[in-house]
Parts: sequence; structure tokens; C-alpha cells
Amino acid sequence: MSGIMWCRLFCGVSACLVLPACGDGGSPTGPEPPEELVFEFTFQNSNEGFSIGFVDYPEGREVDFQLSGGWAALPQHDSLDAGDKGIMLHGSNRSEDLFIFVKRMLDTDDGVEAGVVYKLEMTIKLASNTGSGCYGIGGAPGKSVFLKAGAVPVEP
Repeated sequence: MSGIMWCRLFCGVSACLVLPACGDGGSPTGPEPPEELVFEFTFQNSNEGFSIGFVDYPEGREVDFQLSGGWAALPQHDSLDAGDKGIMLHGSNRSEDLFIFVKRMLDTDDGVEAGVVYKLEMTIKLASNTGSGCYGIGGAPGKSVFLKAGAVPVEP
């Protein structure tokens, strides 16, 4: 096995964003909080408006890092339903810093209002074809790949 750490991740099956308004029961300081907003992205018919990005690798070395991703069928596994689809992400982490992300903007068309504080809950199913017990420079692919999730008020 080469010293290159790589991982292919399939995010999807159902990624659900729940954005209820926060409040302490006191008088509001901004716009009236909206009702709970629920967004369910199943990826069964499309990428649901998500885009993929890659950062922290040398510019112009996309081929060397084997960067790819897109809407695809999920790998076969006992815990997944046959035919399910999701967002596939792939990269060879030659720099030991490769960051691969998926993003989607929520705006007023989705019911999200400016100046309102939202609480975010996500349910994400993640599948990987990288097993445990593998070796790699900078860490084992099955143990040194991390999933992070969040929301920010401006595009990253």
C-alpha cells in the first residue's frame, strides 16, 4: 500500500437541516422568530443544490490529488438501501491538509430571515469505503478522516 492517504466519502441518504428560531422567552430583540424550518435533502433525484469544494492543496495539482465528487449511487452496504444516492467526495490527501466540503446556501426563498438567530440540528448518514487498520502518512485513512458540520452567515 502506498503512503498516500485517500478516502471516498458518500454523504447523503438523508441529510436533514432543522432551523428552529432560538429565544429565551423574553421580549424579541429582532424580527419575530419564524416557525420551525425543516429541510430534508435525500439526494434521490439530484444533488439538491449542494456544491463541492476542495482547499488546502497546491494550486494546479488537482490531478495529483485525484479530486472528484458529485451526485452518485451510494456504495453497497448492509446498513444502506440499494439504489440510494448521495454526494460522493474523493481526494488523495498528499498534503495531509486536504479539506473537502459540501455546501448549500439557505436564503429568503427557503424562509430564512436576516437578523434572526437560528438553532441548527443536522442528521447526516456517512458511508466510506476505507476500512480500519490501514496505514498512511499523516494518519490512517479509516481513523484520520473527520466529518465536520456547521452553518455560517456568510459564504465560506
